[in-house]
Amino acid sequence: NIVKEGQCKGMRIRKNVLADIRKRGYLIMGVQASAPPMNNSPMTDTWEEENGDKEEGKRRERELLWKRTGFDYEMARMIAAEMGVIRKGSVKAREVPEFKDLFCLLNRQEPDGSFSVDIIMSGIARDPSYDNTISWTKPYAEFGYSLVTKKSSYIETLDDCKGKKIGIVAGDNIVKGYVTSQMPDSEIVELSDEEDEWLSDALNLNQVDAVVYDYPFAVEELKGINEEVRERGVQGKLLEIRIANIPNFQLKYSIGVPRGEEDLLEKLNDAIDKVTSDDNPRYAALIQEYFTSSDVKPVEIKPGAKIYIVQRGDSLARIARRELGDEQRWKELGSLNNIGNDHLIVPRQKLILPN
Repeated sequence: NIVKEGQCKGMRIRKNVLADIRKRGYLIMGVQASAPPMNNSPMTDTWEEENGDKEEGKRRERELLWKRTGFDYEMARMIAAEMGVIRKGSVKAREVPEFKDLFCLLNRQEPDGSFSVDIIMSGIARDPSYDNTISWTKPYAEFGYSLVTKKSSYIETLDDCKGKKIGIVAGDNIVKGYVTSQMPDSEIVELSDEEDEWLSDALNLNQVDAVVYDYPFAVEELKGINEEVRERGVQGKLLEIRIANIPNFQLKYSIGVPRGEEDLLEKLNDAIDKVTSDDNPRYAALIQEYFTSSDVKPVEIKPGAKIYIVQRGDSLARIARRELGDEQRWKELGSLNNIGNDHLIVPRQKLILPN
């Protein structure tokens, strides 16, 4: 019952999670602190300002009661409601300061011997290196990496990145591998994202020519950066998501549960199927609430292009199935129209269809 190797070595392996959830009456999710748009609580900063690293035990008790916002938090509430084993939508959360700490959070115990969390859910793409201790649900959301540039940049495609400096978040080896293979003639620059202004500084101080970054987080970063730039009237420092979903790479966000907890995994997967169904308008509305962005470069519709007008209830998958005969071609539609997710469309929007 002890993890024998890896980063979580020596920690206890969690068992009977679903039974614990039923007995407790609510679900506890593990999240990265202050990680909008996936999870956020105003109390995080308030606690750190008042207590710093002190009173960690009290913090871990009280953070279960903090009010939260964010896509992952709202998704967890919807999934919990569909599971049918706890009070409707009853979800609480515990935080870790850094993303890398999430993967052992499933094995962490509180002073009373109880385990800290039941699941981890914080914009996590499955990491196979933790498969010995974590089982992963089917994806509950799918995005991609975006290419972020200055709005004044001439870079339009990946080919334009040849010989250029391409920024990535330091330590993101998945992105590093992608840039190495897909942009072989570019120079990779690893950037620390610890400072709030890291993305703006990297591009506006010409440290890099473009940045490859998760679409959901790029949306959130550019919203704040460009609002401030417009208030200051410095239009030359505006940033833009030049490519919403770069080719040949998809981010599939999954929920992590303790390895071997098949009954919990089955419950979560069944709930994810219901929540993410095309017949559930609440899911599409949640995607649009958190990930619609005015900072994505619009596509120019040229004369003679084949056009489709979006109808109420449409998704890219539904359009691809109806117009192209294969719903899996929604990614092709997304690429043609620079759209970052299946549901980021609105009625009366014009879409370019493949000829």
